[in-house]
Amino acid sequence: MKLINTSFLFFFVKLAFMLLSGVSFVYGQEESIDSLSYYYELANNPKDKIDLTLAYVYYENHKDDSLLKKDTINAINDLRQIAIIQYELGLIHESEITATEALNLIDNLKLNDSLIYEPKVGIYNHLGRVSDYLGEYDIALNHYDKVLSIEKDSSRINVLLNNKALVYYKQGKYELSLRNFKIVYENSLKYGEKKEMARALNNLGMAKSKLNLPDALLDIQNALNIREEINYDIGKFSSYLDLSEYYIDRSNRIKARNYIQKALDISDKNKNIKLRESVLSALIDLNNDSIVIEYKKLNDSLNKSKQNIRNIYSSKKYAYDKQEKIANEVKLKLKDSELMREKQKSKITVSIVVAIFVALLSMFMFFILKSRHTKEKQKKVLETESRISKRIHDELANDVYSAMVQLDNNSVPVAEILNDLENIYHKARDLSQEKSTIKSIKEFMEDLKKALASFNNDMTNVIVKGLVPDIWIDVSDEKKLVVFRVIKELMVNMRKHSRANIVSIIFERSNNIITLRYADNGVGSYKKEVSKGVGLVNAENRIQAIGGNFIFDASSEKGLKIIIEIPA
Repeated sequence: MKLINTSFLFFFVKLAFMLLSGVSFVYGQEESIDSLSYYYELANNPKDKIDLTLAYVYYENHKDDSLLKKDTINAINDLRQIAIIQYELGLIHESEITATEALNLIDNLKLNDSLIYEPKVGIYNHLGRVSDYLGEYDIALNHYDKVLSIEKDSSRINVLLNNKALVYYKQGKYELSLRNFKIVYENSLKYGEKKEMARALNNLGMAKSKLNLPDALLDIQNALNIREEINYDIGKFSSYLDLSEYYIDRSNRIKARNYIQKALDISDKNKNIKLRESVLSALIDLNNDSIVIEYKKLNDSLNKSKQNIRNIYSSKKYAYDKQEKIANEVKLKLKDSELMREKQKSKITVSIVVAIFVALLSMFMFFILKSRHTKEKQKKVLETESRISKRIHDELANDVYSAMVQLDNNSVPVAEILNDLENIYHKARDLSQEKSTIKSIKEFMEDLKKALASFNNDMTNVIVKGLVPDIWIDVSDEKKLVVFRVIKELMVNMRKHSRANIVSIIFERSNNIITLRYADNGVGSYKKEVSKGVGLVNAENRIQAIGGNFIFDASSEKGLKIIIEIPA
């Protein structure tokens, strides 16, 4: 049943995939490097089975396309990735068939060894993993030996030796296992990679434990210490299960259960079904319930029988599909010339129709565009005038008024006022050249504090709270500029209309929403006046233009309250 479900899943995903991206396969367009990298990542570092299925469909299509182009090297690499995906999906026998098909292509190639070295090493190593999974240990060792005979990279040789040692361990050949694990551990010390060192030391300790060597437990615990030091959860999980096995072998079920519980906690923390399955299997072995153990053995036997049936079915299906594929290829070759002629005729017909359509469409668009040209030109002139008028009001008028307030209050030295007037001059020059000023958070806050302070005098007390750098982290320059101009607009309107003696401005940030609360105790008629003012209408439009809210609070009878919300 699982095989049928997986086949249907492949079919529907492949259908959707081809509908979305099939054009590139039908017309033989080259795949981009980014596309190949993306699906390689899905195949080798999947988040779930959907990732694996998408990658499977991609590599199946890419393989077929490569074979049509007689690009055998790419077809071999595609088959290698397909075999990896099938293995991860539990289609073990299918994975073996795919890897063998890739080897057959390699054997038929008469190429330099350097071109086929990498895929050949990878495929033999994969076949070793498959045979190990199926319990065909001698075949697995044979595959690993073939890789070792041609492998040149010392780090990958170490991985292969570790794989061989694990096979010996499963066979109960602990002396051979120990001999290989020692070599692996000594090599891992040279590389200095802590994950590899911990794995090698743990495996070495487990081999020693089966031989009842005195330092076995110390090695396993030292491996656990390294994994805890680098906070490697999967490694710690493995250490806990191995320690539980160590104590089960020595009939210390209390300590064994303690380590199994620690492993269970990690599987729950990571929400990993495979890890939890391994823990539950260990718990069943620990409970020593004869009925449960008998059920487990029976279940394993049934699963093995199902796997054998699937293997036979897959083998026959593979042979049938291969024969059918050969027959289809012969038919395709016979029809190829006829199809090419039909395609050529279709292309000529389509080209003529498209040419006529384009000519008619071009004439139609010419008259449409010509009739709209004058209106568009007039509209652009009006928009330009409106935009420049708005910027003059927001960027110059408020700054000029602020300078007037400073002169009126006599609260700022003349040198600073002259400096402000110079800045106003530069803004006017920038406005004529359509430039925008971009400032850092520090400069922005300094300018904002300075602008607010300029409205403080004997008649008006401006209170500011919450104006801290953290509020403006990751806020765009455009939004900061809008906030600056809107606040100046509020203050100018207050000075012109309100006669307020207390103004409060509070800044807050929560869940990436910046909230600005403005309040003053001005005269009651102020609200009616400002609700119609051009300045605050412009301010409201600016806030809405950056996705914010500009809210008048009509609850108070005196003064003005405005709440401004801006997405960070």
